Amino acid sequence: MNTEMAARRPDLATVLARINGQIRDLRDIFVNQHYVHQGFKGSTSIKAVLPVLVPDLSYEHLDIQNGGTASARWIEMVTTTDGDRRRAISDALRAYCRLDTYAMYAIWKELNAIALTQQPS
Repeated sequence: MNTEMAARRPDLATVLARINGQIRDLRDIFVNQHYVHQGFKGSTSIKAVLPVLVPDLSYEHLDIQNGGTASARWIEMVTTTDGDRRRAISDALRAYCRLDTYAMYAIWKELNAIALTQQPS
C-alpha cells in the first residue's frame, strides 16, 4: 500500500519506504511455522489464529465478519448506495476494521508474552 502511495506522492517516497522497512506481517510467523498450534487447524488466517490466541475476541457479533464481505460492501458503498444504506455499510466497515486492527495488536501481544515465557534463563 505504501508503495502505491509513494508512486502518487513522490515527495513522501523516502518516508514511506522507511515505514515499509519497519512493518512486519504477523502472518509470516504462522506461515513460516515459527508458532504452530493444533487449534489453527492448518490455517494461518486471522480468523483461525485469533480464537486460539485471544479467545475473548470474536467477529461473530459484527455485521461484516470477513475480508471478502468487507471488500464487497466497500464496492457497494462507493458505487451503488447512498443515504442510510451507505451510512450503515460505513459503520459496519469501521467496526470490522477496528476489530481487525485490534486483533493484530492482541495477537502480537500474546505472541510476545509466549516468547518472553520461553526465554532461556
